[in-house]
Amino acid sequence: MELCVMGNCAIVAADESGYICAIQPSQELWRINLNNLAINKGPSEKAIVTSLLCADLTTPSGEVCSYILAADNRKHLLVVNQGEVVMTINTPDVVTAMCSGAFIDAERLDTGGETTQTKNTTQKVGNYDTPDWIRTMDIMYTSGERKPQIVIGCLNNSVQGLSLLEGSS
Repeated sequence: MELCVMGNCAIVAADESGYICAIQPSQELWRINLNNLAINKGPSEKAIVTSLLCADLTTPSGEVCSYILAADNRKHLLVVNQGEVVMTINTPDVVTAMCSGAFIDAERLDTGGETTQTKNTTQKVGNYDTPDWIRTMDIMYTSGERKPQIVIGCLNNSVQGLSLLEGSS
């Protein structure tokens, strides 16, 4: 979901042909074909979008704007705003999962005896071994109790849920 300039929400999706588009129920707002971008110099494989993330980032002028971060199979991370690629970053490897949010201390994770891995900007605070490469990650709230869980989807189609422990600070 992307928040547009007018404050409306748009659904942003991508496909294996390298297209990223933003839509509302009544119209397509914008569409980008990664295979047509100037970053693709010389013969190369077809671009495939491997991960998308909507993130609210602060501009140099201090304004908070909604951006789409799009990763592809050619080791690029594209920063998109309102259908325009505003920055392209080369990554050391293919990005397959992205998440945003605040990270917490490992003592607050209930993993049923497993190890967990969460990091902040300066130190490792825990770890969690997954059965395969992580494909997606999100925060989910259980119905009724509204307790947050970290949900991890892996390439082997397994889904892992990590609950927060009560009373930890």
